Amino acid sequence: MAATKTENPKARYNALRKRVKQGDVWAMYRLGLMCANGEGVARDAAQAERWYRLAAQKGCAPAQNNLGVLLANGSAKTVASASWLDRLKRFFGAAKPGQVSASDVVEAIHWYRQAAERGDAHGQCNLGWCLLNGRGAGRNIDEAIKWLRLAAAQGHALAQNNLGVAYLRGLGVSRDDAAAAAWFQKAGDQAEPLARYNLGLLHLEGLGVKQDAAEAAKHFAVAAQQGHADAQYCLGLQHAEGIGVEKNEVEAVRLYRDAAAQRHPQALNNLGTLYATGRGMDPDHEEAARLYRQAAELGAVEARENLGWKLALGEGVKRDQAGALELFGSLPGESGIDAGLFFEIGRRLESDKGNGAKEAPVWYEMAAQAGHVEAQFRLGEMNRLGEQVPHSGEEAVYWHLKSGEQGHLESQLVLGKMYATGDGVLPDAMEAVRWYEKAAAGGDMESQYLCGTMAEAGEGMARNLERAAREYRRAAEQGHAEAQFHLGYLLDQGTGVRRDEEEAFKWYSKAAQAGHGKAQCNVGAMWMQGRGTAKDESVAAEWYEKAAGQGLANAQYNLGALYHRGGGVRQDKAEAAHWYRRAAEQGHGAAAFTLATMCEHGEGVPQDYTEAVRWYRVAVEHGDREAQVILADLYTRGVGVTEDYVQAYLFYSLAAARGSELAVYGKKLVSQLMTPQQIAEAQQLSRA
Repeated sequence: MAATKTENPKARYNALRKRVKQGDVWAMYRLGLMCANGEGVARDAAQAERWYRLAAQKGCAPAQNNLGVLLANGSAKTVASASWLDRLKRFFGAAKPGQVSASDVVEAIHWYRQAAERGDAHGQCNLGWCLLNGRGAGRNIDEAIKWLRLAAAQGHALAQNNLGVAYLRGLGVSRDDAAAAAWFQKAGDQAEPLARYNLGLLHLEGLGVKQDAAEAAKHFAVAAQQGHADAQYCLGLQHAEGIGVEKNEVEAVRLYRDAAAQRHPQALNNLGTLYATGRGMDPDHEEAARLYRQAAELGAVEARENLGWKLALGEGVKRDQAGALELFGSLPGESGIDAGLFFEIGRRLESDKGNGAKEAPVWYEMAAQAGHVEAQFRLGEMNRLGEQVPHSGEEAVYWHLKSGEQGHLESQLVLGKMYATGDGVLPDAMEAVRWYEKAAAGGDMESQYLCGTMAEAGEGMARNLERAAREYRRAAEQGHAEAQFHLGYLLDQGTGVRRDEEEAFKWYSKAAQAGHGKAQCNVGAMWMQGRGTAKDESVAAEWYEKAAGQGLANAQYNLGALYHRGGGVRQDKAEAAHWYRRAAEQGHGAAAFTLATMCEHGEGVPQDYTEAVRWYRVAVEHGDREAQVILADLYTRGVGVTEDYVQAYLFYSLAAARGSELAVYGKKLVSQLMTPQQIAEAQQLSRA
């Protein structure tokens, strides 16, 4: 029966009221619609139910179906002023368990059945869906499929979509992804957003259709434009990650916002993540935390974890350790502490330059107590080094033992060093070796090297040079420069291994290339002497210079000697004096003596007897007999120092005692110039 056209909804409503008095069933139905949608009158669900019920009792199928919808959603609730199809979809997706009484649902099924038996496609669809999901009247899948097929045959888009769902899940029919896709397509062709969304999912996963992320994006886009929140979320995800579409984080933000406006939990969470990371917008940790909180309240598990992170780290919210722990404890499937999560929070807090670092040990300890190896190691190091917690060797040993016993190589190495030095424990070389051996067996090259040093020195074990060489080789083969140098030295000396200069040169060279100063000096010496390699003083000079630049006194002296005589480099006595001086300043006796002679004779430096005396004294302190004789002569003659026969006699005596015939002669001569008292004083000094 055609609707009567009126000038406005209120006039139409009044006209329908007059027709109702004449017993017009369709007028009753339309009055129900107007009350439900607030057309011509204030929206009133109770009045809508009243009019629907009157029409339903007189056999009006649409009224029977709509009455079922009101009952199923709660008759006291207001029905949204949208299309019939929108109201139907809300019935399927929005109602939460416990909001509607069981009796109302049973009555709703009764009216759906009445409408369905009269051929109403909406009623058939609703009845089929309820039977498929066991709502109100018990589950009856076969009957559900019958009613859905009848509605779908009438072109009912939602019924076609629901049949697609049945084929996709194998409910009442054999699972058939292709058939599901076909039904979704039929519904999608009628602009049903839910079907378009489902088609997008099928194309994304390659179920019943060719896997095609770009095609999925097209379907999601159609549904998204119609306001479908899940489609907006999925399309946003595709844009955020560049899946099937060009990566566009700004577009992802827009789509997430559209879905978030409909309180879509995952969209709220993902939008929060974009705010947190500054992707597609300026970073805003406060907004991120707010969105995470909304998503968490809607049941998004990932959002609970993300909000927990924010509370734990104090990003965008006040740091709240208790609140974070409460959220982490509410994650499904969790039983007790998530050690990995707590360790990661501790790590993030530790890197915080502000006050957050002080809370890192708390999270590490919770993870460590749950057995997290890395957390135990970090706690051990924090206590050992006094970082964020007071220094405690005993506490450090406790945590390193925990992780070391679980096979943590770094903890095993640290334990070895702590037992070796007595840090937090009584010194125990044997226990140090035990831990070094554990780490060495796990491939830790520093521990292998230290095992070598203990074997070479006979600490914590019997001295065993063969084992020392083996341990050094294991570490050397992993690139440990110090071990390479030590192995080279043993091979060079033939200690614990057969002497092999070529092999020694190889390992010295590896260590030298890694920047080891002593190895560089030894490589220089081998090039200079032609041992283990060809003789080449120019190459020797290059290696001496590398080691000299690192402050190695022997290399500085050797480089000075090459410049002094022009060996492998252009002769440059000033440059020679420079390197001799640097070595002498470190107490190198030979360098000090040579520099003294250059100062005495003005060779490469201005002649300066006072400076010469200074360096001869350094050489004397290192037992240089010739320097003692020269210094004695300078005191005798008063050159560079005040004439002093007592000092001259003293230095001649020291050199003579070491077998210098020239000193014996000099001592005899200077004694002839001295008084008996001076000789007695000098003899006393020489015996001191």
